[in-house]
Amino acid sequence: MTGSALVTRLDVRGVWWVFVVVALAYAVVRGLGSGLVDLHVYRTGGEVWLTGGRLYDDFPGVLPFTYPPFAAVLFSALALPPWPVVMALWTAAGLALFTVACQVAARHDALPRTGLGLAAASLLLEPVRGTLELGQVNLLLIGLVAADCLLPRTPWPRGLLVGIAAAVKLTPAVFVLFFLSRRRWRPALTAAAAFAACGGLGWALAPRDSESFWFHAVLDPQRVGGLAYSGNQSLHGLLFRLGAPDLLWPVLCVVVLVATAVLLPRVRDDLTAVVAVAAAGLLVSPVSWSHHWVWVAPALLVLRGRTRVVAALVFAVGPHWLLPKSRDRELDWTWWQHVVGNTYVWLALAFLVALLIRGGRAASTTGVGAAPDRLETDPAIAFAAERSPRWRGR
Repeated sequence: MTGSALVTRLDVRGVWWVFVVVALAYAVVRGLGSGLVDLHVYRTGGEVWLTGGRLYDDFPGVLPFTYPPFAAVLFSALALPPWPVVMALWTAAGLALFTVACQVAARHDALPRTGLGLAAASLLLEPVRGTLELGQVNLLLIGLVAADCLLPRTPWPRGLLVGIAAAVKLTPAVFVLFFLSRRRWRPALTAAAAFAACGGLGWALAPRDSESFWFHAVLDPQRVGGLAYSGNQSLHGLLFRLGAPDLLWPVLCVVVLVATAVLLPRVRDDLTAVVAVAAAGLLVSPVSWSHHWVWVAPALLVLRGRTRVVAALVFAVGPHWLLPKSRDRELDWTWWQHVVGNTYVWLALAFLVALLIRGGRAASTTGVGAAPDRLETDPAIAFAAERSPRWRGR
């Protein structure tokens, strides 16, 4: 390693440590006040399970517990240490696994030195900030899924971490679609088996709560919050705010999932494919709070040029928070407010459409089939081409 490269690496690590320390301090200060409300929910859920209470009853002063009983079993560990210790350890674990996700994505993108820088800079993005402020589980889950899907080799059976993540919070189950699109049948089966095993363990340890969750709570959309709230950046939230017919949502979900299944085999690069699956999952989920969109961090490695800059700015600002919100005021938005207030949804749809239209064309050409000047000017072809082994050898 040259001296300049070593200095650059040390500089990046220094920046990362500064951001991590600031993020930890910020989270702890928020937690001592009124912040980290979701971490309170997790801890309370663990306490309720330990004491034999009912997980899906209303908790005084705490939001409803919306996760499977298996998650409550894991969260019971949060009930043991003092609250300041829980805050610090939880935030540190989230930052560590989020950094793993960024490092894995950057190495897969043949830019290993950008991983720490991406993790540090991404702390400025609204989904990541929101996750830290709420004490959400998103940063841990993205680390598990990214490592399972993107590492070239894993010491565990591939698919195991996706299954565990889905058992904690159902939405990561969508990443089985990534394994299926790559004809990786064993990881897909492993993910399904891990999910079933964790669910079975949850049922064995909390049978009454498991029955309540799988037959009642999981079907109740009101448990996760108001659909109209601007923070719900999903197709369901967008359509609800527009006053669209109820039938339109499941129809569009099928369209998105089918389109994603069609485009995935055309996308050679695993990172792009994983980001596409994440985008589809966020779109079709009944509720995708804006802090769920932490997948924007690795997505910034996929995007190119002005597209990357625009996406970074949008996700740094979080435009939906700038508009009238709460108490169903979103139902009275004007046309331009619907455009601005659903920006995450529009960008995800545009990303999938661009992949569907252009990704296959770029992948099907011989030698990746684009001249260097075309690669530099056409982002859709660039991210498909740069990830081809033949392009990297040029």
